[in-house]
Amino acid sequence: MLTSPIIPAALRLRWWGAVAAFLAVYLVAFHLVRLAWMPMVALQWSIFSTLGLLYILAWVWHHLHYNYRVGQGRVLGTLGIGSTVTLARGCLYGLLAGFVLAPKPEGPLLSWLPGGLFLVAALTDYIDGYLARRANHATRLGKLLDLEVDSFGVLVATILLVQYGQLPAWYLIAGSAHYLFHYQLLWRKRRGLPVHDLTDWPLRRYIGGFHVGFLCVLLFPVFEPPLTTFAAVVFILPFAFSFGSDWLRSTGRAHVLRLGATAHRLAGWGASLGRLTLRLVGPVALTIVVMHLAPEETLLQGAAMCIALLLLMGIAARLLGLLVLGVGAVYGLSVGLTVWSGVTVATGIYLFLFDLDQVFSPAAIRDRVLHAIDL
Repeated sequence: MLTSPIIPAALRLRWWGAVAAFLAVYLVAFHLVRLAWMPMVALQWSIFSTLGLLYILAWVWHHLHYNYRVGQGRVLGTLGIGSTVTLARGCLYGLLAGFVLAPKPEGPLLSWLPGGLFLVAALTDYIDGYLARRANHATRLGKLLDLEVDSFGVLVATILLVQYGQLPAWYLIAGSAHYLFHYQLLWRKRRGLPVHDLTDWPLRRYIGGFHVGFLCVLLFPVFEPPLTTFAAVVFILPFAFSFGSDWLRSTGRAHVLRLGATAHRLAGWGASLGRLTLRLVGPVALTIVVMHLAPEETLLQGAAMCIALLLLMGIAARLLGLLVLGVGAVYGLSVGLTVWSGVTVATGIYLFLFDLDQVFSPAAIRDRVLHAIDL
């Protein structure tokens, strides 16, 4: 008979520490919202923010027994730096959930607040795993928590964008796709239907990153319908393909899996070709754009040319993303929010989110070729 793993008292104490931290952040945020808006708006904000924070904390409490390293069964007594950062991201998404019931923020600063919260939370998604591996504290809880927090953030952002009129109501299907997918698998398991584990699929991560970046851009007061509606149609297609292929794999449809292997191979080569093109064209385009926007700023030109050179050498992809993001922000603040400034900001976010260095490393290219041959 299987027994439940013993959860150390120190781990439960760490959870209570997270509760105290969430409460402190919530009280500070409530005070700031009350000062920035009105007491009634602060009360409206507090309802869903409280529910969001409680949901994250409750989820972690019920999954503490997964706090073990892969291949080991002993539950660790600490959450680790990686899971702690993921929890902090969940806290930000919980605060973002408060805007669901509150009126749409207006003004030069408040209107940027939801997008700012989402952007900061999304960027931390790319350091928690790294920190967990460096500290030798990568656990199953951390992996599950990362997926749950990301899915919760996507759901909250989608609800806000639909509420603000940025996206059509049918896009809520994409926002809740993780939960729909998860519960249909539970439904199959309870009825004894086959359910297969999903293997790692690089294209899934790329599409998920694109989707997060898309939601982040729309949360900023830059674009409006019908442009955002058209973008929703464009972005829903690869998103639906990703979840649809995962559903076919998880339900064990062999003939579709064979087709999926071919699609996987083609998509992998297409992703590599696209990023190779970006690697070659990006530095030249970056230098031209920076010199056009700041013809007399020699320091900015020099930084752009140095990073362009480093990018050609295969490093500093994230620095490129930060530079492009900064150029777009400065350009938008100086000449006003235009389509080009929004595109520049979105491009910078994309370049920062995706680790192009690993994609273009010789080892990664070799592994991709060998994997394609094996398929």
